[in-house]
Amino acid sequence: MDEAAHCDRLAMMNAGRLVAVGTPRELREAYAAGGGLEQVFVHLTRMEGAASPP
Repeated sequence: MDEAAHCDRLAMMNAGRLVAVGTPRELREAYAAGGGLEQVFVHLTRMEGAASPP
């Protein structure tokens, strides 16, 4: 995800669904508590997994 950090805006998808949109900084601040974009993605996919029925 190194190249994603250089984007103006990102859209993250999980299982074909849009789960987050924002600047790299906005996404890190909202979902990773100082972590990187990989941590953002892991957090979002876990949230989606918990919210979705099996």
